[in-house]
Amino acid sequence: MVQALCLCLFVCRRIIFYALFLYREQKMEYSIARIKIEQIAKTDKADIDWLFCDILGIKRSELALKPNINSKQYKQLLKVAKKLAKVMPLSGAMGKTEFYGLNIKVNRHVLTPRQETEELVDFVIKDIANKQNIKVL
Repeated sequence: MVQALCLCLFVCRRIIFYALFLYREQKMEYSIARIKIEQIAKTDKADIDWLFCDILGIKRSELALKPNINSKQYKQLLKVAKKLAKVMPLSGAMGKTEFYGLNIKVNRHVLTPRQETEELVDFVIKDIANKQNIKVL
């Protein structure tokens, strides 16, 4: 009787752990996650695209394939979406930005470089390429 009870408890315990494992690894459909994140973030669709691409680790063109999202990724999306809802720029909410091909960590104390700054850097590089004896302060 005791052995049967122990076996029953062991089996029940395994079933519960397996159910918890499946629950943690539960996947969400992309379109459902997208709608929820858009409702929370209240920002441009392009920003939402970049957010999904960054967290899912995919290219923007791959969003059309509508990938599934696991619970860990969804929690990350929610965290950033809540920051975006506070009218924070995407780079500030994500904690990083790209500038001239480099990934740069940013926070609320940092001014995020703009696209115009990259264009200015391009202009300066092209301008000084043909000059010699250039001194930089």
